[in-house]
Amino acid sequence: MTNRKLTVILGILIFIGAIFLFRFLASGPAEDPQPIGNGISAIGVPVIEANPTSITSEIPFTGRVVPEDEIQLFAEVSGNLFNGSKVFKTGTYFRKGEVLIQIDDREQKQAVMNQKSQFQSLIAQILADINIDYPDEYEAWSTYLSNINVEEELEALPTSDDKKFNLFLAGRGVNASYFGIKQSEIRLSKYKIKAPYSGVVTENLLDPGTLVRANQKLGQFTKTSSYEIEASINANDRFFIVKGDDVLVMIEGNGGQTLNASVARINSRIDASTQTLLIYLKIKDGDVLAGQYVSGSIAGEVFDNAQKVASKSIVRSNMVFVASDSIAVIKPVDVLASIKDSLIIRGLSAGDLVIDEFRSPSFEGTKVAPLKN
Repeated sequence: MTNRKLTVILGILIFIGAIFLFRFLASGPAEDPQPIGNGISAIGVPVIEANPTSITSEIPFTGRVVPEDEIQLFAEVSGNLFNGSKVFKTGTYFRKGEVLIQIDDREQKQAVMNQKSQFQSLIAQILADINIDYPDEYEAWSTYLSNINVEEELEALPTSDDKKFNLFLAGRGVNASYFGIKQSEIRLSKYKIKAPYSGVVTENLLDPGTLVRANQKLGQFTKTSSYEIEASINANDRFFIVKGDDVLVMIEGNGGQTLNASVARINSRIDASTQTLLIYLKIKDGDVLAGQYVSGSIAGEVFDNAQKVASKSIVRSNMVFVASDSIAVIKPVDVLASIKDSLIIRGLSAGDLVIDEFRSPSFEGTKVAPLKN
């Protein structure tokens, strides 16, 4: 029994000793905190020195080159398609006035010639009555009759101030016959489509020999001497764009080639889905092709007492870090506009050292060593 009691007593003493030892260790001196201020090495940060001044914002845009003049060609009459002065194929160049498309007009031409021949006979029949009843009108109508050529366009009828004579002509059907011929001549002209300006066929949908039906699309003809740029801008920027503003445009994917242009037209309708507005720029110089994509910027609003900083410098959307007495301090600013990867802000004082890189808000109070860019 004695040995057992000794064992129990010894175990209790060991347990109590362990408790005191744990409390002693736990109550020992805490670790000294890391020294701050002069005890910490300053972090080097790139800075820019603020110099508030007047800054003009830029209105960025993207767009594409489009022809200033382009027409879709449709047939208004039916018939077999012939070649015009040249083959109507994509890429073929036509000068102004050359025949783009010729539709077989032989039947219509004969019909018009028949109408003119009948009209000629009608005037010849009434010429004797004119000589007797209206001798003052005879010479003009005799000359008109002799000048009629059934293969050429009919000239305008002689005019007269004699109302009775005009009623005489109307009663004999002269006017009705004349206007019927002029209508037929207009229809005949639709069998031949001429180039309204010098340009290139950019689309052809039918080949020679094909039967053309009325209202059928034949192709597309594009003027090659003048192009413009169709670009879209943010609708809110429309107030800062004026017709005639000069613009420097860059052609995308063309080795950085630039064009000089100016604002020619501004649309008055906003795209509801994108809240953008179309503007049109007149190209002053440069070699371009329809469909090329371009980008650029237009001078916008002028901001006084402003500073341009990198977008990455902004903290919490409206603050920047400045190095003040080698300490990073947050300073609130007003963001006025953006220019690509930069922002125009207001609220800085001349000489402020703005930290020119991203830092989280927790960086405030850190000792820094400004490194001017």
